[in-house]
Amino acid sequence: MEWSDGHLSPFSVPWLVDRAFTQENVQRRREEYDIEPRLWGKGERIRRHQYEGIMGSEEKLLAFLTGA
Repeated sequence: MEWSDGHLSPFSVPWLVDRAFTQENVQRRREEYDIEPRLWGKGERIRRHQYEGIMGSEEKLLAFLTGA
């Protein structure tokens, strides 16, 4: 796929179609990966991190990605 700025993405059409955000695909992914939507409320705490701190340490990156 070639973008308007000349950048090339090496994705095949079937790969892109499979990942399109159609209702069918979203539902299939929810079932396949057992993902239930969860609304945020007033009491939600959004974790904040320093990019350099996470990306500079494999341990910190793993903890961030796994929610530890």
